[in-house]
Amino acid sequence: MYTLARILLAALAVFTLVGAFIADAVGPMAQQHIFNPDWSPHAKFHDAQYIVMSVLIGAISLTLLWRNRALLICAAILSTPWLGMFGALLFPGTSMRDPEFDVPSAYVLGTHPQVIMATSALAVVLVAVLLARCGGGRSVVGPRETPSGREQLDLRAGGDQTLGGIQDLDDVRTVAGDGGDSDQRASM
Repeated sequence: MYTLARILLAALAVFTLVGAFIADAVGPMAQQHIFNPDWSPHAKFHDAQYIVMSVLIGAISLTLLWRNRALLICAAILSTPWLGMFGALLFPGTSMRDPEFDVPSAYVLGTHPQVIMATSALAVVLVAVLLARCGGGRSVVGPRETPSGREQLDLRAGGDQTLGGIQDLDDVRTVAGDGGDSDQRASM
């Protein structure tokens, strides 16, 4: 179901999937990263590793996001590269910027744009988790049809809770008497 929480995380997953590749490999900042002639091959290796990791994290998150009960797993996975940006600063000799590419005029409120981007991404994850947990993750699509063709208002908060214990389509079939064969459902 398309809840606001899922939509927020899907947008961040797509951004995570393409963002590092665009910024570090094909965008205007590529000269500061993978194509920086002053970087050692090993430094370029780790940048390439991060690009591939971000693509995989975005793709895995998009896949998980549309499965029942996977919203929190998706949120945890999506927060990984963004928390990694802050964690990387704890290592000696690391910096968000190289002096030759430092452009203070690009700072937002005196802060490097990468800090703003990582903080914003983590804020999206936090808002989506809070929406899902507090019931604000209700469907933004509206009524849905049941297998019998009747419309039913989707009251699930974040896709994880329903009234009457109905959690997914198999539960609806069991309650309605359509496909109550447990062996048949187990093979689906």
